[in-house]
Amino acid sequence: MKRIKIAIIAMAAVLIAALGIYFAATLYNNNKIRKAEEEAERLVMFSFNADETDSLEINGEFGDYRIIYNNGWVLEDSDEFELNTSAVAAMIVTMSDLKAEKILDSDEAPEKFGFDDPIRITISSEGNEHTLLVGNNTATHEYIYMMKENDSNVYLVPRTTGMVFLMDKFSLMSTYIADFTSSEVNAFCLWSGAEKDENILFRMSAKDDGSWQMTAPYEDDSVYNTDIDTFINDVIRDQVSYFVDENLQESDYSKYGFDNPVNVFEISSANKHVKVVFGNDTENGSSMYVLLSDTGQVGVVEKENISLLRYSTFDMINPEIYSESISNVTSVEVTMPENKASLEIEASNKKYKCNNTEIDSADEKAVSAFTDFYNSFNNAYLSSTEKNAEPDGKAVVTIEYTLINNIVSIIEYVPVSQNAEDGYYAIKNDKYTGYTVSRDVIENIISSYEKLEGYLK
Repeated sequence: MKRIKIAIIAMAAVLIAALGIYFAATLYNNNKIRKAEEEAERLVMFSFNADETDSLEINGEFGDYRIIYNNGWVLEDSDEFELNTSAVAAMIVTMSDLKAEKILDSDEAPEKFGFDDPIRITISSEGNEHTLLVGNNTATHEYIYMMKENDSNVYLVPRTTGMVFLMDKFSLMSTYIADFTSSEVNAFCLWSGAEKDENILFRMSAKDDGSWQMTAPYEDDSVYNTDIDTFINDVIRDQVSYFVDENLQESDYSKYGFDNPVNVFEISSANKHVKVVFGNDTENGSSMYVLLSDTGQVGVVEKENISLLRYSTFDMINPEIYSESISNVTSVEVTMPENKASLEIEASNKKYKCNNTEIDSADEKAVSAFTDFYNSFNNAYLSSTEKNAEPDGKAVVTIEYTLINNIVSIIEYVPVSQNAEDGYYAIKNDKYTGYTVSRDVIENIISSYEKLEGYLK
């Protein structure tokens, strides 16, 4: 019995010891968790509602800027430059939930870490102001020293998080070459070289009904609106990689090659205008200098990323010299070197005549020969640009359309030279288009007519 009592006492002692260890461990872990939570709380620099932000002030050696929300982020009382709204949004979102990785354990004065002249960022949200002071990078560039106003702690924020606050004036500038929405653009022009009429690749303007027209190098309404929309959407996404200069004066244009530009681009809306000048290549050859001439900002662009430089005149226009649906035509006179074809057309009744001979509608081959001949001149495509030429020869082929509304259009092809390989100037309604067609166009018209002739006898 005595042994049993001793065993019970021993077991009780073990249990009490175990409970003591358990409670001690629990207390230790709870203290550890509490301290971790307290430390995590200490590392929270800011926590506020980013969506309720209404203003942002940035102060540094590069200047003082106040940014407000007015149907979008804008510089208050300033049109010094277009604002990089993406950079503004990134600062606000990052700062609204900013946590440091550690607090610096040092007796050094804050000035040693760049706080003698920090970048100061103040955000107002829901009536409260939050001010961040941004100092230097650490020696390893792993962290950025930061402080809060009225807080003596120096925080270490990972550079990957805090680099959005490493601000200078260029960082605040919009990187978009043409900061427009696609719907507001109403005109644009691209030159190959300086702004001279002979260098215009295309000048386009929007009409009242929203469709587009080319006004130079010649006037033409037969443009592809969908292709123009694609061009605009490409252009408004083109961006500067980084800025290198500002307020550039014309006397300094030669420094970057803007006195003898590679291209000049101009784009506008009802209330905004932007001119972009493309100058010399940079040293690496894959990029080039670009001038936003309205603000004097000079940037560097990667050439392969600038879509507008890949467009030509033919991308803006209908490449057909003149094309009219056969259902809108009543007659066509086609004059060729040795023949003349007079076509009479009643497309609604499928009645066609050539030189007073009616095409048998039951003869599929004859009808096909007639439509092939019509398409040979109606679907003729431009081949090259010769804007400075002055055609003065006699037309080899002339096509005169008469439409059902009695409008007459005349297309003429004049040889570029005595060598047929050089092609033919395209003349539209007595006005040189600035373009040529290849000799294949003329040969196709003649051969198609010769085929049709076999059904006229």
